[in-house]
Amino acid sequence: MPQGTEPLAREAQEATKTILDVEDDLAIVSFLVSAIEQETPSRAVVATDSHAASELVRRGYERHRTL
Repeated sequence: MPQGTEPLAREAQEATKTILDVEDDLAIVSFLVSAIEQETPSRAVVATDSHAASELVRRGYERHRTL
């Protein structure tokens, strides 16, 4: 790896972390997603109930934003 690119590579790996938020109140969802995306390198995925969350985890949630 060229000198000086290691921190960028580490940052790119950290940016791929995902937080699964299970919440049915859209106002809370909006706040949490905004906070996660603005304050962390992670991305937020939202499920509105436990069944949707289970399905996201079972199938893998890379393709999904909200269920």
